[in-house]
Amino acid sequence: MKRAFLLLPLLLALTGCSGEPSAADMEKAVDKLISETIALTRQTGTQGTPVQVKDFEGFDGFTKVACAELADDRGFSCKFAYTATIAGQTESDEETGRFYQTEQGWVVELGTSGE
Repeated sequence: MKRAFLLLPLLLALTGCSGEPSAADMEKAVDKLISETIALTRQTGTQGTPVQVKDFEGFDGFTKVACAELADDRGFSCKFAYTATIAGQTESDEETGRFYQTEQGWVVELGTSGE
């Protein structure tokens, strides 16, 4: 009985991790993807020469619109709205991406619903 009582909180915590990403999870994954893409583009550019890339100054607003679980345990297709400052210009838009969890946290593939 005591063993079952100790396992219950652990099981509840693990099941909470298997749900769809929160707005904060999504924002962190998208921010990471954008930052890594900019850094890689600055390093390699086109044909191996560095290029100037617009600075991503961060999100001014980020809202999770909706998520739907994908078949075959491939994550979630999620739609989100954002406002961001890029090279001094404020831009607002909606985007859809496939979000899935790895050992390092949530990852996103933008421009795909994963279907």
